[in-house]
Amino acid sequence: MGLLDGFEAMSLMPKKGSSVLTVTKSNIRFNKATAAELGYPRYVKLLENAKTNQVAIQCCSDKDPAKIEFCGEEKKHNYAIFLKVPALLAEFRRLLDLEDVKGYAIAGITYPDDKTIIYDLKSAKAEEGVKADKKTDEAAE
Repeated sequence: MGLLDGFEAMSLMPKKGSSVLTVTKSNIRFNKATAAELGYPRYVKLLENAKTNQVAIQCCSDKDPAKIEFCGEEKKHNYAIFLKVPALLAEFRRLLDLEDVKGYAIAGITYPDDKTIIYDLKSAKAEEGVKADKKTDEAAE
């Protein structure tokens, strides 16, 4: 047995990144840091863990049946990424209660070796905004 058996090099990349996933009734938005942390992938796929109430974004190839076009070259990418895929919006509406809030912002944890970012939906923060039923409340007064 060697002195350093069982030890592994510590990661030099922070796992807590700057990626933020924002979900509203009409779109799914990833901030531009998300693209940088994933290495500006052309395609990604979204994954769900129903048991832990988490979603993940992972780089994938153009051959993956679950692929979603994401971004491209770094020099051409200086903006947030919006996904307006109806099936994904429906899934997020099922996972998050969007009725009384403008949307939710969820910080991600980056796993660079796996080219993956995981978002814990339990830590979602409601975005400030007008409640969806404000007009109804005012009419009732």
